[in-house]
Amino acid sequence: MVSPFSFFLFSIFLVLSIHGSATKNATDIAVQKFLDRMEKAIRSENKDVVAGLFSPGFILYECAKTTDKKAIVDRLVNLSSSSLYKFYEMSSLDNGDTIRFEAFVQDQGKTIMDAELVLNKKEQRLDSGRQLRCQKQQSDSAASYEAAKYFERFIKLVQHKDLEKLNEAFVPDFVLTGCGRTLSREDIVEYLLNLPSGPSGAMYFPVRFAEADGNLLRMNVAVEVGPHLINADFILLRDGQMLENGIAHECKLRF
Repeated sequence: MVSPFSFFLFSIFLVLSIHGSATKNATDIAVQKFLDRMEKAIRSENKDVVAGLFSPGFILYECAKTTDKKAIVDRLVNLSSSSLYKFYEMSSLDNGDTIRFEAFVQDQGKTIMDAELVLNKKEQRLDSGRQLRCQKQQSDSAASYEAAKYFERFIKLVQHKDLEKLNEAFVPDFVLTGCGRTLSREDIVEYLLNLPSGPSGAMYFPVRFAEADGNLLRMNVAVEVGPHLINADFILLRDGQMLENGIAHECKLRF
């Protein structure tokens, strides 16, 4: 029998573990509004509109080079019209005149940008950016594909409300820690079984980073359940297709 307490506990983990106060929430809202504007500008394929997203002296510090505003604008306006990209804001910090935030963009499950960006609050333009996960931290494409396929299967288990198979998706002593909470396999499974159907219970697991290490698959994933978003590291046992543990780094309510 599903425990109402476990459902309540996991909801508390998602909702009350949000970092910061109303000010932090306002910062998140400001960043999300800018990202929405950015997405619309890119989809417009209008070079002048896209250029308006960046300050004249914008520089993106990539892993092995620096890229100026002109090159970034050219790159964005030349994205394929068939792209199915989605923007994810993972963290933000209000520094007075600017907001420093971390975001990534995925297109059909592939991360095409993962960066820390600086937004000029008055001008509503990006002043600079720094690419994340360089050199050895670059995600392996085969590992990312394997991780994405695992979470596709996982979502189907949740949709089918299959208690036995959901339990088998985790090692017995699995725990998810972080954001001030520790949850067991039982807590998580019972929460998943209680998810409502429709948009409020929709689940997505965009994989930001994945690396194969023998029988282990190390992953950094954005866990999106309805309006809730968690950035977490997971370790998957590849031979048994079971999650060994998880550590949450960011827990927030999206607006």
